[in-house]
Amino acid sequence: MVAPAFPAYLPNRLPVGAVIAFAGKTQQIEMYGWTECDGRSLEVAQYFELFNALDYNYGGSGSHFQIPDLRSQVIAPGISYIICFTAEGSAAALEIPTE
Repeated sequence: MVAPAFPAYLPNRLPVGAVIAFAGKTQQIEMYGWTECDGRSLEVAQYFELFNALDYNYGGSGSHFQIPDLRSQVIAPGISYIICFTAEGSAAALEIPTE
C-alpha cells in the first residue's frame, strides 16, 4: 500500500529552503527535491536554487555551502527535518511506501 505524504497535504508551493518536520522514510525524498537537514556540504553548481536561498549562512565557501544540521532537534521519535532544494520539490506530491 502506498500512502500520500508530503507535500500532498499542503496548498500550492513552499519556497526553496523551506524546512519541515517529516515522519516518513527519508531515503526516497531526494528524487522529489527534498533532503535531510544533516549539515552536509553541497555543491553550489548542483544545488544553485538552495544556495540562492541559504548562501553560506550555515557554513561553506567557494564552490560548496552547508545546509542546516537539525539532527539534534527532536520533536518526537522518528521525526526528521527535511529541506526543499528545488522549485519542483516545493510542488511535488511525494508518495512513500507504508510497508
